[in-house]
Amino acid sequence: MKDIYVHPRKTNQGESPGMELRDWFAGQAIIGLLSNHKYDDDDDNDNEYIALMAYGVANCLMEEREQN
Repeated sequence: MKDIYVHPRKTNQGESPGMELRDWFAGQAIIGLLSNHKYDDDDDNDNEYIALMAYGVANCLMEEREQN
């Protein structure tokens, strides 16, 4: 997968390329996952599940994007 960045910006300290598209996709997936999930922030297994699912969705989106 090639590095693709979203939301580049200039700051007082220089330019920022933004965040990787994969990370942005994962963040969007987390919003959806948590909106319909009984979340227990003290449960490490629950946290790992959410992270794995979010990046799994992000990886699928990146792969599909490259194919099309």
